[in-house]
Amino acid sequence: MAGLPDPVSASVRLPLVLRGIRRQGLRLPPKSRLPITIRIMRQLKSALRERLDIPTDDRRMYWAAFTTALFGFLRCSEYTSPSPTNFDKAQTLLRSDLKPDGNGYRLHIKASKTDPFLLGVDLFLSRSHHSVCPVKALQKYLAYPRTPTLPLFTHTDGSYLTAPRLTSMLRYLLHKLGYNEDQFAGHSFRIGAATTAAAAALPDWLIKTLGRWSSDCYQRYIQLNARAISSVANALAKTHIPTNFPSWSGDSLAD
Repeated sequence: MAGLPDPVSASVRLPLVLRGIRRQGLRLPPKSRLPITIRIMRQLKSALRERLDIPTDDRRMYWAAFTTALFGFLRCSEYTSPSPTNFDKAQTLLRSDLKPDGNGYRLHIKASKTDPFLLGVDLFLSRSHHSVCPVKALQKYLAYPRTPTLPLFTHTDGSYLTAPRLTSMLRYLLHKLGYNEDQFAGHSFRIGAATTAAAAALPDWLIKTLGRWSSDCYQRYIQLNARAISSVANALAKTHIPTNFPSWSGDSLAD
């Protein structure tokens, strides 16, 4: 109250308590998001085909973004633009960051949550040999030439794909499919990748490495045998997840 002394200004314990809380890293639990599984991906693919009000190229763009996010274990910020009209070429995923590599694509991620020094990392997207395949999706989307210096995922009207717009489209499609769309977000692809990989019995170290969830795993990722990485897409695409299978979420894997 005005004119009265601060009752905690002379407190000795309060700063110590606050410091202890900060040291413990206590924070509110993250919102629980459900994973996008291969089964849901197949449904999303069908739902996108039925959106005849959306230009064909945009539908291909969304499907390519969905599959790239899932099979690349990507965070939203790693493949979307910060704004529909502006982007930072030093951090945003551009068309030139995607290059053919054998039977798949090599994706160069320039910036991520676990890469504060912007060293970048290359990810390999391989064929799944199933209906949900990042390589086939990207090939269809890239059938028409794209400007190499612009964001990889761009609408036909010239606007860049942002995380809010991707989430909006995802939730719209999920609502049409009968899901509670509020339980999903753009991060659900990354959670779904880890969940599906666990259901496919991939070892924990490989899941953490593919998702780049710690610095030592980041170092291990770039040393992985190419055959081991190329087999991941097929393992994910053919995995059926029972409804009671726990999703990999929370601070340890879903960040």
